Amino acid sequence: MSEHEPGWLDGNAIAGLLEDVFGGDMTRVPRGCGSCGTHAPVAAHRVHLGAGAVLRCPACGDVALQVVEAGDRLVVRFSGTWTLVRPGARRRRPTGTSASTPRLRFGR
Repeated sequence: MSEHEPGWLDGNAIAGLLEDVFGGDMTRVPRGCGSCGTHAPVAAHRVHLGAGAVLRCPACGDVALQVVEAGDRLVVRFSGTWTLVRPGARRRRPTGTSASTPRLRFGR
């Protein structure tokens, strides 16, 4: 890398990876930074590649997303505020659950 090239790529650089994880185009998804309050689409963020991918706020550089391959798993860590909308997505309730049973699990 020359001294004139940035050490990062724009958010479009991990579009394929994010599509694999989330099943759709994530580059236009808005994200609000927890540090500076900037709201920008994922494509406007900066990506740093190394042992994994780190997405950073375009205004302040705070970490927005980390993606790391850990053996047979892909570990994704979010920071800030994300708005994910899947038009036409149908909710499926696993067998043996009731309407009051949470469908999402957070943490480990």
